[in-house]
Amino acid sequence: MKGARTGKRDAKCEAAPSSVRRRRKAALALVVVAIVLIIIGITYRPVSYHTVDDVMGNKGDYMGKKIEVKGEVKEGSLVTGVVTSFVLKGSHKEMNVTYGDIAPDGLVEGKEIMVKGTLGSDGTFRATSITVGCPSRYASGYMEV
Repeated sequence: MKGARTGKRDAKCEAAPSSVRRRRKAALALVVVAIVLIIIGITYRPVSYHTVDDVMGNKGDYMGKKIEVKGEVKEGSLVTGVVTSFVLKGSHKEMNVTYGDIAPDGLVEGKEIMVKGTLGSDGTFRATSITVGCPSRYASGYMEV
């Protein structure tokens, strides 16, 4: 009988809607994963700085390499002018720092800062930037100059 219903469904017709639904769910899952990864990539910044104690205790490992160092500006060591210099102290060691520019606002003795630059063979750190601000919120609370 042509055109009569037999009660059986065509396999091709049945597979198409569920296949489309699976593809849509998979695409949606990929979009959600991509959005989550983008958000993590934007907000996450791994700790990439070193301590004064680590750098000064292992000078050979850091000499000539561009690094970031966190420490406290030693009381009585800040000299400002055309070139800024100070001593950055850690828990047990200290490091002389020079910065070839005028001291940024917020650079004060006794405050924790981040310096970016290179350690010279003489043990002096030559900073190319100084970051001042809240040390516990390095990525979002600092102002880089």
